[in-house]
Amino acid sequence: MTYFPPHMLGIYPLAAMLNHSCSANAVRSYAGEIMIVHANKIITAGSEVVWGYIPSTQEFTQRRRTLKKRHGFVCMCERCTLESKQLKSDILPLTLKHSIDNASKWNSRLLDVANSDDLSKRQLCSAYITLEETVFGSASVSNEVKRFLKIGFTNLHFNYFNAMLSNLDKATNAQKQEVREMVLNGATHLHFAFCACNNASTEHLSLLHLCYELINAIHQTNSDKTKTIAKVRFWTEQVKKAHLVRYGAMGNDLSCIRNALVHTRTILRQQDGFLKATYSFL
Repeated sequence: MTYFPPHMLGIYPLAAMLNHSCSANAVRSYAGEIMIVHANKIITAGSEVVWGYIPSTQEFTQRRRTLKKRHGFVCMCERCTLESKQLKSDILPLTLKHSIDNASKWNSRLLDVANSDDLSKRQLCSAYITLEETVFGSASVSNEVKRFLKIGFTNLHFNYFNAMLSNLDKATNAQKQEVREMVLNGATHLHFAFCACNNASTEHLSLLHLCYELINAIHQTNSDKTKTIAKVRFWTEQVKKAHLVRYGAMGNDLSCIRNALVHTRTILRQQDGFLKATYSFL
């Protein structure tokens, strides 16, 4: 099978020996032409170092199809095995299957939510809320698979966040605060899923920037700042920790990190994304 990638970054023979996992324990970054690999989880002695050949923020069926087409194998990593076992259509409750199918329509890509009509925004928000209530609140799916599913529906989360934030200009101060807290709550759950699954990925870093901007906005407009200062400190630490995981010693060099953060723009390169909403967090 011949595969021509969309772009060429370089040839790294040692790195090419690493195998794939949809729940990787390592992440790569670049310092000029040097590829740097860091563990993003605790790797016990004798365990294999694996990373993702494709973004982890895809649904199970899409990941399996992409890996088969591009790399010629059916992924049997821990994540794919668990999702395949628990998400079989013949054993999945009908309400959960319908929720997943409906949510998938809004998960294929980042949408230009700011320019979408109100009906589309309502349908998007309804798909997100229904998925949260039926799937992530279900006892039929294990907590581990729920975390994997959240990562697979990253685009849906981002589209929902953008839809909620795109109308803040028309909202009262109280409504703005409510929306910010609602989005931050959803982003927090997604953050912890990333921590357990694919910590310090590009999408995870982008999400952390949003959380940091949101909590700062909430803090600035809160009359009793003693109630929010602890949360500001928490998200500051989360951003710091994720960057140390991603960039290692480079994470202590602010100028280096500012340059490296340009990489996180890849998740925002569509016309919409957080950059066109209220929060410009890069």
